[in-house]
Amino acid sequence: MKNNFVLPTEPKRIYGIILFLMLTSLALTVASAQSVGINTLTPNAAAALDIESTTGGLLIPRMTTTQMNALSSPPDGLLVYNTDEENTMMFVQGSAYELFNRTATNTMAVLSGLEPAIWLNVGFLNPTEILGLSVHRFRMDLTNARQARVVANVSGLTLGLGSGLTLSLQYSTDGSTWLPLNSATFGPGLSITVNGLLTTPWVDIDAGAQNDVQLRLVGQASGGIVTQVGLGLVQVEVR
Repeated sequence: MKNNFVLPTEPKRIYGIILFLMLTSLALTVASAQSVGINTLTPNAAAALDIESTTGGLLIPRMTTTQMNALSSPPDGLLVYNTDEENTMMFVQGSAYELFNRTATNTMAVLSGLEPAIWLNVGFLNPTEILGLSVHRFRMDLTNARQARVVANVSGLTLGLGSGLTLSLQYSTDGSTWLPLNSATFGPGLSITVNGLLTTPWVDIDAGAQNDVQLRLVGQASGGIVTQVGLGLVQVEVR
């Protein structure tokens, strides 16, 4: 007569739990040694996460500059999309860097070799155009540009008592009415107090200036008279 060994009910349940835990542990061990794939059964072995799609992309966290700067101890390589800068930022040693220019940067040299003795007596009541003439006005197509800045190599600067100098870029569509590229900040404007190579921050270009326009550089003193200033090189950059 054949005898059948039958486990009691409670041991059966215990053995089942143990078997489930063993299989789960084995599955997790195998998964941890492999790459994770989304929409692919064969993820790249060199990737921790391999995503394949022809209808969508990877959307990283989006935040403002204030929110980004509030991140606590961001590690190297951390990526965020800055909605103020409209650019992807990567942190390196605690600082955020733009990964790319939104559009290609276009540079135009406006003038070079302007001796200090030529641009004299810049006042503070009205902007003074270089040489007081239209000699250094130039045309630039800003249709596809969104930001601008000015780079200037200043030499021979002589300031009056309590005076400073702001070098600004203005635009015109008719050659008679001149406005700053950015009406909110009157920029790009370069505050000059010392000699050397100076660069303005990037400023947004007003919609009215996003055309084929005339540009000019003007200087305006603050608090006094600027006796003279020389410019070894001035260039306008747009992007």
